[in-house]
Amino acid sequence: MTYKKLFHPPLFVLFVLFNLTSLLTCGSAQANWRLVENGRSTYSIVLPPHPTEVERFAAKELRTYIERISGAVISITDKPTNHSLLVGKEFAEQNKIAIDKKTLGFDGYVIRSVGKSLVLAGRHERGTLYAVYSFLEQIGCRWYAPNFEFFGRWGGQYVPKKSSITLPVFDIVRKPDYKYRKEYVEEGWTHTIQNDKKLIDWMGKVGMNTLDYPLNYSGQNRVVWDDVRDSLIPELEKRGLLIEVGGHGYQNYLPPSKYFNEHPDWFGSWDGKRSETANVVFNTENKAAVRQFTENIVSYLKGHPEINIFDLWPPDGAEWSNDSASLRHGSPSDRQAVLLNQVVPVVERECPKVKVEFIAYAQYQDPPRRVKISPENLLMDFCPGSKSFAYPIWDKSVPANAMYDSSLRKWLTGSAYKGEVGWYSYYTKYIWRSLPVVIPHLIQGEMHYLHSLGVVGIGCFSEPGNWFTYELNHYIIAEASWNSDVNVDSLIEDYAKTEFGAAAKSVVRYFQTMEKTVPFANRIQGTPPATFAQMQEYMQGFETCKELLKCGLSAANGDTEADFLIHKLELCLQYATLDLKIREEGISLANQGLDDPVTNIRRLVSDYENMSKLFDDNLSGGVFIRRTGYYPRW
Repeated sequence: MTYKKLFHPPLFVLFVLFNLTSLLTCGSAQANWRLVENGRSTYSIVLPPHPTEVERFAAKELRTYIERISGAVISITDKPTNHSLLVGKEFAEQNKIAIDKKTLGFDGYVIRSVGKSLVLAGRHERGTLYAVYSFLEQIGCRWYAPNFEFFGRWGGQYVPKKSSITLPVFDIVRKPDYKYRKEYVEEGWTHTIQNDKKLIDWMGKVGMNTLDYPLNYSGQNRVVWDDVRDSLIPELEKRGLLIEVGGHGYQNYLPPSKYFNEHPDWFGSWDGKRSETANVVFNTENKAAVRQFTENIVSYLKGHPEINIFDLWPPDGAEWSNDSASLRHGSPSDRQAVLLNQVVPVVERECPKVKVEFIAYAQYQDPPRRVKISPENLLMDFCPGSKSFAYPIWDKSVPANAMYDSSLRKWLTGSAYKGEVGWYSYYTKYIWRSLPVVIPHLIQGEMHYLHSLGVVGIGCFSEPGNWFTYELNHYIIAEASWNSDVNVDSLIEDYAKTEFGAAAKSVVRYFQTMEKTVPFANRIQGTPPATFAQMQEYMQGFETCKELLKCGLSAANGDTEADFLIHKLELCLQYATLDLKIREEGISLANQGLDDPVTNIRRLVSDYENMSKLFDDNLSGGVFIRRTGYYPRW
């Protein structure tokens, strides 16, 4: 994979710890200090006299994990001594440690030794929490995944056991490459309040900073922020995380069920008839409609003061009114711009702390040609929904990727929009149907590239139901959002050693082989289909993976956690193999004809039944999700 070579200069293998954007400065052996010795500690955790809620939570987490690691019980106080863990930016300021925007960006942090004490501080309180979790990583903790129920007693995270903790002198400064680091609930097929709390907990630990929840996904009354806000707001606020609400659906703010009978002229005209269909955009030429639309948005935001970012997205699969008055404004992208120019200034005036987000997606992929988007308090999410994920975005040999790369550059360098640009990654796509498209090197390479262009946000789907299938994708996104030059091979090796023990070497080779196979072999949108000869080659890749997992089980030698996790990898592999087998058989039949149609059709039906059974028997295992109650085909 040539893109891997572009972004892994040898310098990075010299990093002392794999996830630091600055080197960890270690003193000599004499400079090392004992935080815990034989289960006891002389240290205390110190908070400022008037700590924030996030600082108090950070201190409690620090105490909890030190006790879990070593058994040592450390007190939390506001009285510093010569042996203190100093939590909060107040201590950074007292010790003249730079925590300004230039040094730390949007929400970076410092971990610095001051004598025998240690300062853990962020520019904002959220950064202080990140500093605490980063410090715990130096002790050996790992936050690979939320502790969803399907992980059982092992969980998705690792906490070492050691009676003594010896540490070097620290001088860590971390500034995230991406300002916005999001997890999208979007369609929310397997989200519940319980597992969303676990997701939020993980987000704080890996430095993600924004949960995006639909106001009412496509007006379906199925995934609704008001149904969960009372439960999730406390979890988000005690970590200082940002709350983004909205999603697809202008109809949420001008519902036809409420207004159509009295004001049919407020709604879009489709082929000469006013429509109350949800995906037909309302009549944005009607000033009264736009005014009511805007008033309803402002009313909602004032009633939901927790919202930091508001998604003002058109309906998914939108049809814009095709009457002559509407069409005169030009493309849907131009017409979205016209609406933003009317609505966003009012939101800025009435709700100044709220940033509004719009999307470049489908019909709106290119910037408007006739209209400049003028409001300043905007974020745009660029959504390359149909790109190839076998090849990086800059690969011009793939038409879809060339198109998206060109469109993105127009947004970043053109005159139509001068605000912030984010990247809706699709690195865990629904349409992949839970196929194990695990692409850590491509993700890191693209995130490096996007950061170099000036993209400031990254986000992806966060379905708990198939999290294990995409666990490495999620983890790499989180790590690369802070350091887009991160050494992916080191991350995977550390992950494999921690989670799979003696099976680590086989598991690393398994992931390497799957990354070179699944995106090319299976039915992945945006990638040219494999030929029959290529399919046979890819099937051999799956056979190699099968042998690697067998070797891993043998090396694990009864390690129950490794056995448990390797079984999940086996499910992923069985599914990918069945999917490719069905495609291979279909092409073979097309080429050879149906000499025995009953036998051939029965064989395909049997394969589909096996695939369906694989899903049905393992839907609670964190590997598969169903969206429609059956195995989803194209």
